[in-house]
Amino acid sequence: MKAIRVCWSSRELVLSLTVAVRTIDKFLANLNSFDLITSPSIGWTFQSGLAMTFLIYWQYNGSIGKIQQEVLVSKDNPNGNYSRVKRLVHMFPGVIVVSAAIPSIFICLNVIETIDKFWGRDYAKMMYIIIIRNLFILHGLFVGHVPLYIFMTTMWSLIVEFDESNRKFKEFFKSIKGGADEEKTIDRFLTFSRSHYYLVKKVQKADRIFKLFTLVMTGIWLPTTVFAPVALLRSEWSMQVIFRLYDVVRSVFHFYGLCIVAAHVHTKSQITTVLLNNEICKRVGHSHSLVPCIKTFTESLIHTNTSITVGGMVAMRKSMILTCLSLIVPYVVLFLQLRIGAMT
Repeated sequence: MKAIRVCWSSRELVLSLTVAVRTIDKFLANLNSFDLITSPSIGWTFQSGLAMTFLIYWQYNGSIGKIQQEVLVSKDNPNGNYSRVKRLVHMFPGVIVVSAAIPSIFICLNVIETIDKFWGRDYAKMMYIIIIRNLFILHGLFVGHVPLYIFMTTMWSLIVEFDESNRKFKEFFKSIKGGADEEKTIDRFLTFSRSHYYLVKKVQKADRIFKLFTLVMTGIWLPTTVFAPVALLRSEWSMQVIFRLYDVVRSVFHFYGLCIVAAHVHTKSQITTVLLNNEICKRVGHSHSLVPCIKTFTESLIHTNTSITVGGMVAMRKSMILTCLSLIVPYVVLFLQLRIGAMT
């Protein structure tokens, strides 16, 4: 069964790489007349082929099974809000379908417009080539979102678990009353601590699976996002505007999926540390046995990685989002200035 899945995915990879090879060949053949308008399409083509490579690799080494069994929330998970994650899992395939349906509509409009412009002896041959090429591109656009969907679903599952864990900590601290049995209180705290430690281990497992994926996808997304708004502003006819607008929307979607959602995992984990530090300040001098336990657990969280990283090197945090924006905006402005200077 595993070999069948790999063969099926290999066929999809061949289709995606065919699009990439044809695009690169066309790019090299027309290198002298290269225009920035085609750059986003080339970037997304590479992205689709590499995304399928990651999908095949995850299927081959069993990473998808690990995500389902060890990372995603299950009904028996003490930290899980199963119904909420189930809604998220059902929502993201709809996002993928919409992301493929929108360009397919644009492709149909492009074909109709081409029919109006060209009608002659070579019409059938020309339309055959255009339709086949656009179907390849549509296939690449569709499958390129699947690994990102898996990544986003996993991240949202971790976020839901952090919310649930933080809620339980808050309820636990509120339930502690003066004169309560400290031994039972410590046992309850240790139970919640073990549950939270289990969640931290899940974040680390997810990071090991996705760290190379985030590195490659971010490396493609950054330059493509620079070219996408420039290409949109340089579009001269309606279909170009529509396609380039889709490139901009896709860039924003990848920014949300790769950076913002992953950074949100770190933010939720930091809320736990802040909550524990606040309780230490409140209970100093009141609970001599519980405070050392909270301090020890807090220190262990501070020295433990609770972030999704880019290639295992840079943590996906809010500062990383600002860094990405600081790389994109200046280059967009630079290209626009060069364009204005060339026109004058």
